[in-house]
Amino acid sequence: MLALLGFGYSLYVVYLGLPVLMKNPPEKSAPYLAVVAIIGIVGAVVLGAASSMFMPSPMYRMHGANTGAPGNVQFSTPKGDVQISTTPTANGTAGAAMTIKTPDGEIKIDAQGMEDMAKRLQALAAEQQKAALQKASQPQ
Repeated sequence: MLALLGFGYSLYVVYLGLPVLMKNPPEKSAPYLAVVAIIGIVGAVVLGAASSMFMPSPMYRMHGANTGAPGNVQFSTPKGDVQISTTPTANGTAGAAMTIKTPDGEIKIDAQGMEDMAKRLQALAAEQQKAALQKASQPQ
């Protein structure tokens, strides 16, 4: 409903601005508005069609684009195939662990370990800030 209201308001603003921008008589604003609206709609359709050639459809998995398990991706590079796979967490969401297999080796990323390290770094930063404040508050 708000989008429709915004669309109507934008048409009204264009209707008011066309005589100023195009220096046309106000009675010709309605035909100009119709032409501008049609060109805008056609442009949006063409742009949407062009972008759909480069972007995957939200339904691409149902069309067989990804035949592997959910969370697994494989693509080819000039040096060989690269495979990225995720291991789901206990509650079923992906992202607890990630394995990247490249022609040169394998990389394992543990999200829980990274989260623990981030907490330790935050605690260390808080301690350093506290020490710096204590040092600054001491009389010279």
